[in-house]
Amino acid sequence: MSDRLERLRKLRREPPPLQQVEVLERIERSPRLLRITLSGEGLKNLKVDQPAASVRLLVPRPGDDELEMPTWDGNEFLRADGSRPLLRTFTPLRVDNDAGPFAEAWATLPKQYR
Repeated sequence: MSDRLERLRKLRREPPPLQQVEVLERIERSPRLLRITLSGEGLKNLKVDQPAASVRLLVPRPGDDELEMPTWDGNEFLRADGSRPLLRTFTPLRVDNDAGPFAEAWATLPKQYR
């Protein structure tokens, strides 16, 4: 790896740790827009105080029986076999810790999920 790439790799900030949540509801608002409701203790520290806040949802690969938690390698999340996990990024709509806690989020759907 070149020195430049190695320097760039070290500049990536480690993301917050992955938290387990449950998808309570999934509503397709349009062919390309999905609204989900999440619930679980992993959301109790979620803060949505920035306009560009996002939530990443780890999705099992087709054919996988269980969800495999990836590890952070300093630059990206990787599965045990070295492949990248399926992560979908959602924009939080609201967080209501008094109700559970739970959160609602929006995302555009990639082709394989339409």
